[in-house]
Amino acid sequence: SLPVQFLAVDVGPYGGAYVLLRLVHELRELGITAQLGHLQRKNHDATTSYSLLQHRDESTLGTDFARTSGWGEGVVVATHWSTGALVERIVTANRGVVPVAFWQDIESRFENYAVNGALLPQAVWAPYVRIPNRVVNSPWVGTEADATFALGGAWSWIPVGIDTLLFAPRPELRKDARVRVLSMW
Repeated sequence: SLPVQFLAVDVGPYGGAYVLLRLVHELRELGITAQLGHLQRKNHDATTSYSLLQHRDESTLGTDFARTSGWGEGVVVATHWSTGALVERIVTANRGVVPVAFWQDIESRFENYAVNGALLPQAVWAPYVRIPNRVVNSPWVGTEADATFALGGAWSWIPVGIDTLLFAPRPELRKDARVRVLSMW
C-alpha cells in the first residue's frame, strides 16, 4: 500500500495528538506503512511501538520530505490549520504525494484562535481548506466546515471512535445497569 504520514507541527499532551498516535498505530496494525511526522515534540506521556519522525526545518520541509520520510510517493495528511501550508510545500516539491486534510474540529471558531476578535486570518486557514481530499471525524465537523468554508459537502466521514482498550468500564461495573457517559469539551 502507499505509505501515509500524518503531519503535525508539534506532538504534545493534546487530545488531537493522541488521536493521531492511535490512528498511526491502527494503520500499522493493518500492515500499512504509517508514521507521524512533526516539527516539535512537547512533553507528554504517550508511548508508541514505532518511532516518530521529527522534521528538522520547516523552510526546507518540502524539498527534504522524500529524503527524511524515505519515500516520494504516498499520502501526507494535514492534521491542523497550521499544517496546511506545510503540506502544500510537500506536494509542490513531491509530485507523487497526495494531500489529505484531517479535520478533527473547527478550531477557527475557538476564542483563543481569534485575532483581534476575528476568526483566523485567511492566510492561515486557506492552505488547509484548499486541500481537496478531506476527512472529518464527525458529521458535526463536516457540517460546520461546510457552513464556515463553503466546502459543499466535499468531505468523507471516518469515525475515529474511542480507544476501548484505554476507556473501558472496570470489570466490577460491567454488570451495573447504570448508564455512564464519557464526554469531551
